[in-house]
Amino acid sequence: MSMKNVKVLGIIVCLSAVLFSGNVLAQEIENQVQFRSSAAFSKKITPKLNIKLEPELRWRYSEGFDRFLINSQVEYELIKYVEVFAGYRLVGDKDDEGIAYSQRYQFGAAGKIKLSDFKPSLRLMYTNYADDTETDDENEFLRYKLSLEYNIQNCKLTPEIAFEGFYNLDESNIYKYRYKIGFDYKFSKKLTLTSGYRLDYFKTDYKNRHIIDLGLKVKL
Repeated sequence: MSMKNVKVLGIIVCLSAVLFSGNVLAQEIENQVQFRSSAAFSKKITPKLNIKLEPELRWRYSEGFDRFLINSQVEYELIKYVEVFAGYRLVGDKDDEGIAYSQRYQFGAAGKIKLSDFKPSLRLMYTNYADDTETDDENEFLRYKLSLEYNIQNCKLTPEIAFEGFYNLDESNIYKYRYKIGFDYKFSKKLTLTSGYRLDYFKTDYKNRHIIDLGLKVKL
């Protein structure tokens, strides 16, 4: 790995540490830990049309398995660098009586460009869930996400940092912020291992959620 790549990775790690620690230590709050595992399958139907199917399992550190999801999404390249998408999510939540089912949906647009070894992207999404159980049945949200990938020359590892805001349309306020640092490891053109850490910093509650991810991306 070249010195340039080492410096860039150092900057990414330091920036992520500053963002995460600043929010975690800002006040006395409850800290929750969640583990997530997934397998994302994608298939190009045409050069501009792509479909995805992603089953996912979630566990809470103190309570064990509590949720499974089946995510599906259709993506269409509207113009160069810009795609629109629509998705459907079936959710199963564990409760005292077994599994309670609910349905979620999402619509949005995303743009991604390449600047040398960097790949910044911006996504705007309308949805009826906030990716947690507290408000899923009550509110609608706009989610704004800004992310940055770095392509390490001659390396199968791709780091990423991201920031996301969840705006509650019903209550007209910011519900939470999400910070992410993650890595993709490409085994081949069709198989990629993903891992990462996300911090959900709630603006309306005195708590943080620490999310640890592990998954696979499979191109069919």
